[in-house]
Amino acid sequence: PSCRGAMSDIEDLRQSEEKYRGLFLRNKAPTLIIDGSSGRIVDANPAALSFYLMDRAGLDKLVKALHLHGGAKA
Repeated sequence: PSCRGAMSDIEDLRQSEEKYRGLFLRNKAPTLIIDGSSGRIVDANPAALSFYLMDRAGLDKLVKALHLHGGAKA
């Protein structure tokens, strides 16, 4: 592809990421993105932090504990 086409693709990806990131952050439903192999929380929206009354570190520990004990299937 041409340089102009590649730049357009990069801009399209940036705009798409910005759009979906905004939807994730503004979503009122608690939403976690979890790496299924490690049990690590990749991201948590503000609604999740509020719902679980935990910070990111606490959520990471909870998900890892559930993952290690077979309580969470990713």
